[in-house]
Amino acid sequence: MKNKLFTAYSKKLISIVLSLIVFLGIPAQGKTLTVDEMENLINGIVTWKMAQTNSDTVQDLIDNGLVSHAGTGTTEWFIIALRQYKTGYRYTAYTAALDEYIKGIKNQKATDLQRIAIAYSATGSNTDYIHSTISSSIGKLGVMSYIYGLLLLDSDAYTSTAFNRNDIIINILSLRQSDGGWALTGGASDNDITAMAIQALAPYYEDSDVKNAVDKALALLSKRQLDSGDYSSWGTRNAESTAQVIAALSALGRDCRTDSQFIKKGKTLIDGLMNYRLPDGSFSHTLGGASNNTASVQAMVSLVSAWRQSKGLGSFYQFTVQSVPRVIHTTTGSGGRTEPEVTTGTQSTGTGNQSTSVTQTTVTESAKSTSVSYVSNATTKTESLQNTSHTAKSSAPSQTAKPLYRYKGWAYGGICLLALLLITLLFIKKKNHIKNILLIAALTAVALLSVFFSKIQSVDEYYLVHIDDIQPDSKTVSISIRCDTVLGKQTADYIPADGSILKKTEYVLRDSDTVFDLLIRAAKHNKIPVEYDGGNLTATAYIKGIQNLYEYDFGPTSGWLYKVNGELEGVGCSDYVLSDGDVIEWVYSLNLGKDVGGK
Repeated sequence: MKNKLFTAYSKKLISIVLSLIVFLGIPAQGKTLTVDEMENLINGIVTWKMAQTNSDTVQDLIDNGLVSHAGTGTTEWFIIALRQYKTGYRYTAYTAALDEYIKGIKNQKATDLQRIAIAYSATGSNTDYIHSTISSSIGKLGVMSYIYGLLLLDSDAYTSTAFNRNDIIINILSLRQSDGGWALTGGASDNDITAMAIQALAPYYEDSDVKNAVDKALALLSKRQLDSGDYSSWGTRNAESTAQVIAALSALGRDCRTDSQFIKKGKTLIDGLMNYRLPDGSFSHTLGGASNNTASVQAMVSLVSAWRQSKGLGSFYQFTVQSVPRVIHTTTGSGGRTEPEVTTGTQSTGTGNQSTSVTQTTVTESAKSTSVSYVSNATTKTESLQNTSHTAKSSAPSQTAKPLYRYKGWAYGGICLLALLLITLLFIKKKNHIKNILLIAALTAVALLSVFFSKIQSVDEYYLVHIDDIQPDSKTVSISIRCDTVLGKQTADYIPADGSILKKTEYVLRDSDTVFDLLIRAAKHNKIPVEYDGGNLTATAYIKGIQNLYEYDFGPTSGWLYKVNGELEGVGCSDYVLSDGDVIEWVYSLNLGKDVGGK
């Protein structure tokens, strides 16, 4: 036992020492990082991941520390990044776990299929799954399924009978927003999605149309960069957006450490990313936050991308030394598009089977999208709540039942009586030593305090506990849930006749409340079933179903989206922090938001 404890403490001590060494080896902001210093940053993330999973070596991390999370999102990007950074590791145990994962899932989103396929491509395995995904997923879930589809095709020069590269490029370019960027749904473009689109289009930059689109997107991203070097998405400064822009520049062969277009008041993109680095080598999602798995892995993807660019090792998403098609001409003289004239150019990714690139794609997805997110059956949670009628909540005090804590008096009496009986028993058995009496007194005090701080509620009390929260000085937000788009298309008891699952209802705004927090709170209060994935520290919440109405129930582009103050948002519901007076609307869309106010 002592040896086991010593080993456990030794592992923690070693990881702490390594983290300190790596942290102290990182230069202050404002100084251009050397290649060695970039490697220290990458090594710091790997060391943190090893400590997180109690792994002794990197191979142990791959074989044991990560296999239980295979298929859930960030783990695939970590594996890809690791493979693009160092050679010599074996991925058979991880891909075997991934094989088991895909056997047990159904109705997986196109982007999840593509993410797993890219991981398979990086590890050189399961080509049947890769080819099946290529032929079945491209374009099935909006812009991201085109972006991922193009990255997948280019990862190993795959071909598709359903789509050629030119078709995909045409679709990506056609989905630009009016400001020159890209977004998951209509409205203002999103920094993360824009950067991801640039990464996919980077190999085709010589084409005039692609170059024009990419240059405009870069100008937009440059304009949005903060003086601190980082980015804010939907009002929140975060590491992932910065990481995506680093990866985008690296994909274009531009050095993010010295690129003047992305230096603001002396601060580079790397400086911006470093705002989120923690002493243990990990990265936080927001300034001053705790270690975040998605942010850390995306930071690793971006740093590996920049590291590869600085060493001339080629694209983060290309996993073998091979000839990759390059579009030379995609437009006709009349302005219409034709099939491209294609040449081939050899792009090296390093020696042997080295592949060192980590691809980001989950800040926005895992972390920032209502229509794209990590999906893991292991993390699926269902608020199993009985359906009832739903009425709007008034700010006036309600006469509904409040929690009653009469049980506490009985509990106090019972605890004191038990303590008295135990002390009496000690005297009878002549074991009334001071130590025994003090022990009973201490246990009694703990029990009394436990009862004092307890809050036992009935089911009704639990679901109605928030109804009287609003006070005259309260900050509030409102939320509604509607499915008008499905009226007349299906008759079911769970679809209200007027399309209103929850009428506009007001709730108190609590510190750091997100759209996701309010949805779950309202669902509990009104007994509305909600099923979702993620919603924890490591994965962005993705709403799969509300009131028994699920994504894909009305086709491959149907599902739940949300609006804030009338605008569809492109950030994950658990990442959108609310402000006083915000109006949240959950709406069921049949066409990726175009039928509910999107573009």
